[in-house]
Amino acid sequence: MYHLANPALATPGKIAALFLPSGRKLTFAELDAEANRAANELLALSLPAERIGLYYVLASTKLSSADLSYIVRDADAKVAILSSRLPGQIDAP
Repeated sequence: MYHLANPALATPGKIAALFLPSGRKLTFAELDAEANRAANELLALSLPAERIGLYYVLASTKLSSADLSYIVRDADAKVAILSSRLPGQIDAP
């Protein structure tokens, strides 16, 4: 099974992602570190929610307001917490 840690260990300095038009590059080691950071932040948010009986739904910030409205209605949500940015999100240079 493929896991990002494999190429990060085998070829840490190899370029894994190139962002256009900025030209910013991420190595496999940097990408793996960012993936771990994001996973830990999501885990830190989701575990307390589960402990008190909350259900959570992740939604892309790229969705239209109609699509987001559908997701909220379909989940029968009583409260929606929205953020335009994740804590620690990387800004493109």
